Amino acid sequence: RNMSISSDASESKPGPMTSVLWVRNIIEALDTAGLDGQTLSLRAGIKPEVLQVVDAGVLVNEIIRLWELAVEASGNDAIGLLAAQEFKPSALDATGYAMMSSPTLLSALERAVRYSGAITSATSGSLQEVDEGYRLEFQIMTGIIDVQRQNHEYIMFGFLKFLRWIVGQELTPVRVEFKHPVPADLTPYREAFRCPLEFGAQRV
Repeated sequence: RNMSISSDASESKPGPMTSVLWVRNIIEALDTAGLDGQTLSLRAGIKPEVLQVVDAGVLVNEIIRLWELAVEASGNDAIGLLAAQEFKPSALDATGYAMMSSPTLLSALERAVRYSGAITSATSGSLQEVDEGYRLEFQIMTGIIDVQRQNHEYIMFGFLKFLRWIVGQELTPVRVEFKHPVPADLTPYREAFRCPLEFGAQRV
């Protein structure tokens, strides 16, 4: 299986939104990583009352700011990968349940693509058969989070951990691609994905 991440052009107003359940998971994961997720989310502009409404959404620009603050507070550019260690299935809400009830891994991936819009309006997915197997690709809107590696890494590693959880096996992708430049330290990537890595990928 092949995972990659790239950007897609589009812009909406007042701005793309992401599920509260997904954002709650980020905040809790930052807590587990030794940060004060609640305080950081307040500083990012995320209202506590919004987080109490299960079917509400959080502005993606506020999530971007949350990751920026997390990097600043931790001094760790790989905080997205560290936080994804605590990824919980509940973050995917109904999409996760649809995937868990799938008879095969392929059908789970197909449902992930079909229902990805229920999680966020900033990201869409695609699945295509290639020589190596299947390519699962997440397209993030251009101008939203083009180069913020922490958000990309959290999505990719969190999703892989969820797939490993539902199949009960340590799945290893054929290759993982990111659009952002190669980081100075590749150790966290190698430990997370255990496969060939490509950075500065041009796929659109």
